[in-house]
Amino acid sequence: MKNKYFLSIAIVFVIALFYSRFMVSVCMIAWIGMAIYKAKQDHTFSLQAFIKHKAYSGLLLVFVAILLSGLNSEDTGQWLHQVKLKLLFLILPVASYILCNWVDHAFHRWVHLAFIGIALLSTFDVVGTFLMDQAAITASIGKCKSMPTPPDHIHY
Repeated sequence: MKNKYFLSIAIVFVIALFYSRFMVSVCMIAWIGMAIYKAKQDHTFSLQAFIKHKAYSGLLLVFVAILLSGLNSEDTGQWLHQVKLKLLFLILPVASYILCNWVDHAFHRWVHLAFIGIALLSTFDVVGTFLMDQAAITASIGKCKSMPTPPDHIHY
């Protein structure tokens, strides 16, 4: 049952990375919810083990840089706003650490294949759009505009 929940949330998250900002947030909340459920169920989370894990402690360095940037900030209100925005992304590595051994590794492979498949299908859509109106898109790129992508070029 937990494998089905993990796989469905992960695949919806992968699709949302390309097509829906709202669903990315929903999937992150569900991901954190699954991690809280697993942590309460197993009681095996250790902060020291999390910090000693090289990949996750490397991610924490980004947040240390953000926290240290507040020392040199004149506008502490803006700095606190940035810290609050990044706080969810600090929780996600912890949730991933908690969930890393919760599901079978075969499900991780399905998530990777889903990402590759969605990226490939999305690329066909963008290339098809370009081929249908090459002159206009090339002219807009010449004027420093982005190529039309689903939903916008930044998330794509």
